[in-house]
Amino acid sequence: MKHHPNLLPYAALCAVCLFWGTTYLGIRMALESFPPLLLVGTRYLASGAIMIAAAMAARVRLPRGRELLSASLTGLMTLGVGNGCLVFAQQIVPSGVAGLILTISPFWMVGIEAMLLRGERLHGPAIAGMLIGLAGAALLFAPGAGGGSFN
Repeated sequence: MKHHPNLLPYAALCAVCLFWGTTYLGIRMALESFPPLLLVGTRYLASGAIMIAAAMAARVRLPRGRELLSASLTGLMTLGVGNGCLVFAQQIVPSGVAGLILTISPFWMVGIEAMLLRGERLHGPAIAGMLIGLAGAALLFAPGAGGGSFN
């Protein structure tokens, strides 16, 4: 049997849907056993150690100097603040709602960048894509639209 030319991209999409989609449920379940800061710290310490080990095994050059500082600050803000707030919020917000709210975070990033002095301006295809994505997220939130209830 000949392989479909898009088999790997489809498999990658399925993997992203599975892993990204179950992340919020996993966090919610882990919060039943771990306090939020311990959960976040353990999760990223383990994943960081695995990524560094894999990079070293592949002989990838690790960042140094200013590059390391920049990567560290970005990681602290993204993982420490962003994901840390998510974990604290999931103590009171259902995991499905948390996942859907985070689904729209790229819209904020694109919008903020467009407002920066040297930011990339929005153009027709980008706006159309954002509107389609936003409509999809809105359908998931809409009561009676097949998205279910978040009680």
